[in-house]
Amino acid sequence: MHRRHSQHSRALLLAALALTLLALAPSRLTGWIRPLQDPAIVLVAPVSHSAAAVARLLRPAVKGPAPPAKLREILLERDRLQRRYLVALQRIEDLEQRVESLQRGVPVEPELDVTPVVAPVMGGSSDPRDGVLMVRAGLAQGIQPRVSVAVAAGEHLVGRVVDVRSRHCYVLPITRLPQEEWIQGAVITDDKPLGWLCQLRAVGDGTLRGDLEADAVGVAPGQLVRLKDPSWPQAAQMLTLGRIVQLTPKPDAPLRTQIVVRPVVDIERVSEVILRTPAPQGGSIAADGAAEDGP
Repeated sequence: MHRRHSQHSRALLLAALALTLLALAPSRLTGWIRPLQDPAIVLVAPVSHSAAAVARLLRPAVKGPAPPAKLREILLERDRLQRRYLVALQRIEDLEQRVESLQRGVPVEPELDVTPVVAPVMGGSSDPRDGVLMVRAGLAQGIQPRVSVAVAAGEHLVGRVVDVRSRHCYVLPITRLPQEEWIQGAVITDDKPLGWLCQLRAVGDGTLRGDLEADAVGVAPGQLVRLKDPSWPQAAQMLTLGRIVQLTPKPDAPLRTQIVVRPVVDIERVSEVILRTPAPQGGSIAADGAAEDGP
């Protein structure tokens, strides 16, 4: 009897040790256990979502006084109209390039329809170092890895979908991108509607930092920076990356300007996102998979 108890204790100890090692190991070394993850997610997702909600209540994001509801609606509508205007300008530029491509006999890609999918954020991944957000929408809702992107509060880019399962997906926030991955933005000014280009990367403190275009003029703190990066999906173009919070001369090149951009929303603590994903037909899709016809 004592020997059987000792064997059970040793088995439990070994199992606990194995689970601890798996929890501490980088996610790239634990990919072989991913097929077991989906059944577990079905069981723990409600608890994870509730725990994330409690955490947001206990440690709310720092924010200033909220504007009145009517003013907030006006500001959101302003942001949507501004992005449509910038997308229209970008489309004119793209069409001019397509005409040139057709004249040279180069095939061009057809325009992509985008469908919004509203989904709650359930929490982070099992590896906090990844910084990814787990969102309750997946293959069943048409989400595609590295093609679908997440936005919050209207037109603010949260990040790109990096992994998709049947009923959930993982979004890597722009503030958690690897430091070797650069993202191109455009500083919108009155004199430059399509923006002065800047090369940015995440530095780990919730901001994006990088270099501003050499001949940029009229750039100041508080101005919006939008995504204008051909390496990102079409659904993300001209979405808001954040606002300029600092401009400083580059230490090794004083004539160049370094720029610091901070997202307007606390993108790592959002409770709900809109996944912009390519779709064969219009309309929005709720997170339960039911399609909603557009207007």
